[in-house]
Amino acid sequence: MGGCGDSSVSEGVTSPLKLIEVLYVPGLKKSLVSVSFIEGEEFEVLFKEGQLLMYPKGGSITSAKVIGVR
Repeated sequence: MGGCGDSSVSEGVTSPLKLIEVLYVPGLKKSLVSVSFIEGEEFEVLFKEGQLLMYPKGGSITSAKVIGVR
């Protein structure tokens, strides 16, 4: 049975990232994140060297957090 709730991303990141109102899909082996949703939530998203990075709009890329890897 699916559901909705809060979660956090800790694998591959320097500090945990809290995700709010995420959907749970039973049987799914990998986490899915909507890039367009993240960009709409005051963040920039960058794909670089096999990594997915996220940082606040208007902020420096040096503050980016790795939220995914290829």
